[in-house]
Amino acid sequence: MRVEFDIAGEDDVVVPPEIREALRQEPAYRKPWAALSAGKQRGLSHMVAKVKSDEGRALKAIEVLTAVVEGNIPGPPRRRRD
Repeated sequence: MRVEFDIAGEDDVVVPPEIREALRQEPAYRKPWAALSAGKQRGLSHMVAKVKSDEGRALKAIEVLTAVVEGNIPGPPRRRRD
């Protein structure tokens, strides 16, 4: 068996169709999204892509992009340092 793969560049982001569609429909989302680092876009894209249903992904995309516009960028919970 032979397996081949390409290594993506560090700035490459696979944006789910639900985010792309929301960015297309709502211009207010575009500038804040573009201002995010590739790593943050990748993480938020993963949050949307991992939702199982089509409707759920669309809702999650709106939730994530609204939070980005408001400056409340979602992310993994932070560990408490005691």
